Amino acid sequence: MAVQLNIKLQGFDVLKQRLSALPERLRRNIMRGGMRAAVAVIRGVARNLAPLGRTGNLRRSIRVSTRAFRNGRIEGTVKAGGKLAYYANIVEGGAKPHQISVTRAAKALNLGGRVLVKKVQHPGFQGRRFMERAANQSEAAASNAFAQYVNNRVDLFLTAGRER
Repeated sequence: MAVQLNIKLQGFDVLKQRLSALPERLRRNIMRGGMRAAVAVIRGVARNLAPLGRTGNLRRSIRVSTRAFRNGRIEGTVKAGGKLAYYANIVEGGAKPHQISVTRAAKALNLGGRVLVKKVQHPGFQGRRFMERAANQSEAAASNAFAQYVNNRVDLFLTAGRER
């Protein structure tokens, strides 16, 4: 399940004009860093909105990645899940009512005590949509983080004349 968010930047024409004075490789690195700053804002909001649970693994599993393509497109991703939080997509999207039954190796299901049954009807539950809400709530802040990062890096390069 993927939540896709396209951010529209106000005043991007000014940023684009400032970036055009830089070498292509540096421009791509700055834009990728700006995207990382933007998705980091979304990650922070998602971690606050994610249910804590017993272990906190779901919150810790939320991570970001960025990619810059040769055609000038930049992609930032915020993901939840992994080995310790394999259930992230279920928490995000919910589950339909379904039946849980014993496997061949097991003789009965233990329902938290001395209750043993061969099958049980799971009622399902509605998804928490914490990732989707995080993306929607932090759109403006992510856009500002992107613009601020890019402006700071361009200023640094233009005043110092070199990249640090």
